[in-house]
Amino acid sequence: MPFSPYTLQTLLPPSVIEEIIQSVSPSSTSPPSSPPTSFFSRLSTTPSSPPTNSNGSSPSLASSPPNKLNTRFNTLMASGNVQQRFTIDAVESWGNDLYLGTSDGHILHFVLEEQKHNGDTASMPYVSRLVDKIFLGYGKKSVERILVIPQVSKAAVLCDSTLSFYSLPFFEPLPVSLIPPIKGVSCFTHDAAEEGKIGVDGTMELCVVKRRVVQIYKIGEFLQMKKEIPLHDGAIFVIRHSRSLCLADHTQYKLIHVDPINTIPLIPTPQEPVSPPVASGMLSSSSQQLVPRPVAAVVKADEFLMVSANAYGNAIRGTMQWSSYPKSICVEYPYIAALLRNNTIEIHNINNQQLLQSITLEPGMEPRGMSFSHGIKVQLDGLAKRLSQRPHNIGSNNATNNDDDDLQDSLKRQVARFSTVPAKILVFGRNSVMAQIITPLVMQVDALIDDNRIEEAMEMTDQARNTMSSTNTLHMERMRSELDYIYQKCGLLMLKETVFDDAFNLLSKGNLDPRLVIHLFGDQLFSHLQESFPRILVFDGISDILHQIDSIDHVVSSNMAKNYPDQQSQSPSSASVEMRRVLLENAKEAAQKYLFAERGKRRNILGKGDFTCKAIDTALLKLFTLNDNPKLIFRILKEPNDCDIEECKEALLEAKVSEGVDLKKRWLLAVLCVVETIYVEGHARGIFGSMDTVSLEGIYKGELPDDDFDEGLDRMKDVLLSNNELSLPVMMKYTWWLMGQNPMDGVQVLIKSPRAAEMDPQLILEKLTTFGTAATRSFLEYLVITRQSQVPEFHTRLACTYVEDVQQRIKQSPDSIKELTSLVDEFKQSVDPMRPNVDSETFVGYLGRKQHTESKLIDTRLPLIRLLQQSQLYDANTVMDSLSEAGPLYIEKTFIYGRPMETDKDDLLFSDTQLDEETLDPQQLSERRRLFFMLLRTYLAIEDKQLMLTRTLHLLNTQGYYLDAIEVLGVIPDDWPLERLQDFLMHSLRRSLHDYREGEVVLGMSRGENLTVADELFACHDKLGPTRVDTTSTCTHCHYNMFDGGAVVCDLNNHLFHMECASKRGILPNERQSDL
Repeated sequence: MPFSPYTLQTLLPPSVIEEIIQSVSPSSTSPPSSPPTSFFSRLSTTPSSPPTNSNGSSPSLASSPPNKLNTRFNTLMASGNVQQRFTIDAVESWGNDLYLGTSDGHILHFVLEEQKHNGDTASMPYVSRLVDKIFLGYGKKSVERILVIPQVSKAAVLCDSTLSFYSLPFFEPLPVSLIPPIKGVSCFTHDAAEEGKIGVDGTMELCVVKRRVVQIYKIGEFLQMKKEIPLHDGAIFVIRHSRSLCLADHTQYKLIHVDPINTIPLIPTPQEPVSPPVASGMLSSSSQQLVPRPVAAVVKADEFLMVSANAYGNAIRGTMQWSSYPKSICVEYPYIAALLRNNTIEIHNINNQQLLQSITLEPGMEPRGMSFSHGIKVQLDGLAKRLSQRPHNIGSNNATNNDDDDLQDSLKRQVARFSTVPAKILVFGRNSVMAQIITPLVMQVDALIDDNRIEEAMEMTDQARNTMSSTNTLHMERMRSELDYIYQKCGLLMLKETVFDDAFNLLSKGNLDPRLVIHLFGDQLFSHLQESFPRILVFDGISDILHQIDSIDHVVSSNMAKNYPDQQSQSPSSASVEMRRVLLENAKEAAQKYLFAERGKRRNILGKGDFTCKAIDTALLKLFTLNDNPKLIFRILKEPNDCDIEECKEALLEAKVSEGVDLKKRWLLAVLCVVETIYVEGHARGIFGSMDTVSLEGIYKGELPDDDFDEGLDRMKDVLLSNNELSLPVMMKYTWWLMGQNPMDGVQVLIKSPRAAEMDPQLILEKLTTFGTAATRSFLEYLVITRQSQVPEFHTRLACTYVEDVQQRIKQSPDSIKELTSLVDEFKQSVDPMRPNVDSETFVGYLGRKQHTESKLIDTRLPLIRLLQQSQLYDANTVMDSLSEAGPLYIEKTFIYGRPMETDKDDLLFSDTQLDEETLDPQQLSERRRLFFMLLRTYLAIEDKQLMLTRTLHLLNTQGYYLDAIEVLGVIPDDWPLERLQDFLMHSLRRSLHDYREGEVVLGMSRGENLTVADELFACHDKLGPTRVDTTSTCTHCHYNMFDGGAVVCDLNNHLFHMECASKRGILPNERQSDL
């Protein structure tokens, strides 16, 4: 049975229009037919009234042969009894107001009055009532289109190439001074993206197409043009979404981007053959002419649906075909409704182009077109009944509170929102209007379910599920609720038939709260803590079925009584007992798959205390215990989980008691100890004190061996690293216990624990010495490198630890001394001493390059060298003593010798990292000059004269800033020509001259400042005059004698103060002062 998304219902029957026609008298006040008032006027879609003479009679048609029909027609026209008929050419609706545009230039305003509707079928609960008949004033010209703009309470009507505006809801003409009509309009449209919205300035946009231009207006209280786009070929059809316009002229469709303006030609405009009108007195011709009939609709942003007479064009969703060319189409995503010329409406799914439904119209309707309006809302009581929800009771503390008005009101609002289906697509004929109402899926499928046609119901449901729209939020939410209801009902009905796998699969697809499924298993899986959980909302129909099912035991018993009635009347046989056991085991296996699937849906919130996750994890752990599956128990406890410890503990204890002492039960209890022990001191033995000597430590030590429990230490480490609620003493206790099992795991806890900052490093280092050098080294590296501690003791201990590692490595390998020498020799060979200007790697860089290719001695030396090079906090004497005991570590010693204030060593190595001279204080600058001078003397002592000359000149030319020219000239050989020292001497003399001139400038500036201050001081004395102080002068503040020396302050009132007293009184320092 196919899914039918729509039901066609009558809004305005033909009888209503016929009554209006009958009520119009021959002497109607409607104006007679008039010639077109605009160059762009077009022929009416209905024949014009025949011309009359001055006396009102109709002249005879001379071109027609005289016969009885002509005589009768002339007689009726002469008597004035011909009815003035019209057809419906345009339809629009808003709320309960229906507006019809007629072929004779009128707007018929109907109001749809609601009637009570209690059925399940989607019949229209309205009766139409004519409110007003508005004449537009453009003669008997057809109304081509009506557009309602509810955001600004206005309507736009296109008639006789004139776009006029009216106020809503009574369709009163707007004053021309506010919004004048727009003439010469061929077509117009609104922005589909603005439906249900309004601009920030309180306006909406209209796109109006004229003969050679597209004009974009903003309409609100006034009408103003926003933009004008040239359009050379004009347009006879236009639709818009956001910045994209889809137009059609007489030859092709076009896509125009408004900002920036860009035109893209698309597919040809379909041409439809029509017979030309026959003039009076002319014979009819068999020839036909082609007239462009563009048909298109907006799908969504930047996507339009255009109908072509062939398959030309690029389709982004695939090609959709109809049996004949559509008169019009409407898109109500994800459905496309097309009105065909064979009086049928075909409904397709736009996503897969599948035909969902075909609606045949009544033969006498004469459909003329379709209109996508703002919609008439219909309340379906049958849908509301099925989607109504209520709290379901699963415990004594979760009973429904009838006084909870807020919850009841919220549920009623939600049901009213879902059960109110819109009728946006209107189908109009010559004298009638119909509405396409969305037929809810649940109302079609529920009937199949009640007839026990479950397979057909599921087939229809899966078909409808593919039509869910991600862009239509209300449609998606309603469909989601309908699907949930259907899947839940089918799942529970299959559960009653003990088809457990399929039943639980459907319940998962229907998003039934897992706590309800867990409750069906009774105390085996149900946690009594769930009684305090928030109440569970269930559909009314689903709640009734849950009460009927009661529990899985009841389902199995009922099934046994139904299928094996003879065995139930007698004493239970072994076969019936076995059958019952098998059914219960099948239910548990299916429930385990179901709970795993539900847990997977909530993987992002596991371990965060969610009520549903707590119920699922606790039920799973109980189920694993019942099935004696320790691997799955450990798996769920190892991952982030929400297991309730008390409930799980009781389940494990009961399993142990019933099955005897078992090693697997012991390790399961130990795993629970890992989770809970860390909260209460001594918990591992306290809770399970009655169970012999079950303890976590016993399992780790091998007293209670179990091959399955192989990740205990990692579990303990993970808990200690991730738990923020542990007190520091409890955490330290189990960390030191873990340290005894695996020192490196214990160090990782000390380093990465959330409470690492609260620990005392001194106490930890004292205890770490008993666990070996590796643990101590790791913790010291964490303090010095990671935390960048400024405590010198930590730097010294780390350096000494590195030295001990190097010493151990030297002792372990007899060739280590030779390797130390060979590394230096190889480095010397890799460096060309005669090319000092070429960048070459340092010895530390050389060791880093050889780190992974040579022996482990390099790996041990590098951390020591880098620490000695980068740190300035270690105690040099202590480290030097350790280096002396370790062996010939000359490179390491040079870093200590090169530290500041080490003046009694001659063997130096210059570091690559240099400070700018501006950042050096005088003491550092003096020390650096001393060291460079020592290095110069070392170079001069080289026996190889060429090497000595190269290195010396390089030092003088690159580091001459730190060398004094007089001292250099005193130590260099006397036979050196002056040309060799030219660069050094030039830089030195230039620097000396610069220093001298800089001193002169500073001296001149200082003298100028002194003269300025002296001038200001003299000016101040001339202005204020002297302050006289004698032996009788006293301080105004302290009343002590002023003639005791020191500074004196005189305020503006000539009061004298000591300087300190003036500060206490808050007198400004710019008052007059004098020194006694």
